Amino acid sequence: MSTHNRGRSTEPSQPRSQIERVLSIRRSTDESSGADVFINKESLECPPWARGAYGGQIIAQSLLAAYETVPPDFVVHSIYCHFLNAANVDLPITYHVERVRDGKSFATRVVHVRQHQRLIVSATASFTQDSKRAKVLQHAVPIPSDESPPGDNLEAITQSAAGQAGEGRPCDCVRSRVENKGLPHVRRLRQWIRARGRIGETSLDAYGSPDESSSTGRGTGPISQDGHRAHVATLAYMTDNYFIGTVFRVHNASRFSNPLSPHPMLSRSKKDGADAGTVQEYFDRLAQEESNDNRDAPQNDKHVDMMVTLDHTIFFHEPRHFRADEWLLAEMESPWAGNERGLVVERIWGHEGTLVATCIQEGVVRLSQHRSDSKL
Repeated sequence: MSTHNRGRSTEPSQPRSQIERVLSIRRSTDESSGADVFINKESLECPPWARGAYGGQIIAQSLLAAYETVPPDFVVHSIYCHFLNAANVDLPITYHVERVRDGKSFATRVVHVRQHQRLIVSATASFTQDSKRAKVLQHAVPIPSDESPPGDNLEAITQSAAGQAGEGRPCDCVRSRVENKGLPHVRRLRQWIRARGRIGETSLDAYGSPDESSSTGRGTGPISQDGHRAHVATLAYMTDNYFIGTVFRVHNASRFSNPLSPHPMLSRSKKDGADAGTVQEYFDRLAQEESNDNRDAPQNDKHVDMMVTLDHTIFFHEPRHFRADEWLLAEMESPWAGNERGLVVERIWGHEGTLVATCIQEGVVRLSQHRSDSKL
């Protein structure tokens, strides 16, 4: 067991929110696998456009596994993830944590994410103690002044299909209207994101049973010492929300409206016995959303055949001073694309205007080499 085991809360409890269940991990009972090994509790998620499991879920669970091995007064300040192989959603994932460094102010953990001994992701998470020094250098990019949160009336809000939002999903995602003019590298795309329900204030740890509950505090101030972990893990989950898609969106290219591109969700639905009509309806929503994005854009023959994340980095600036179950504004830009790769930078602000995280992602973006007459 970890030397930094937190005790289970004895306060009155309620069932965890959906996002907490999605991200839950448990410690492995296989002694031969090592001391710091964890396994996902819930099934893995697979976005309709992905080859395998949703990367945001793996990033978040890697972070939670690393958190289990650091002192309780340490907070994450960064995580670097290299995606090496697609994860099979039908197989469990094991998170092997290596304790690389334990200093007075910083701690480093490397997480080897495996399926049947095959390395899926390699993640390096760094933790630090909050500085108590009186003099520090401080600055931050301010939140865009022309944006305001969508509010809480979900019936009056159009959720993003490509943002994996909607009924039965753990998060909300509302896109802001974007201008289709301008050079790709200067365009900015924005969306409001948050977890559905209320995230509990107690530790989202790996020691309880699968049906363990946590208390649901309602405070809006700094998150409790252990409780902040669920919020940073949820933020990590949401940072991968259509992130690399920024590369083709700033070019007004299309993906879901491309009739020549094989769409895994259609073949997967037949294999899983899902209702074909429901799957097609969702696919149509994706195509319509993309069509709306490109409504005022010049017509072109750029159609995406393949998008795959290569690496994903998150820098956490204020890990204790935001709630992932309140609206967060994400702004994305792509400073470069070429050689069938693209780079995206994302900034995320809390509802009070605090810059809470900056993310960088690189991925493969390949265009179809066939011409299409699709008007979507």
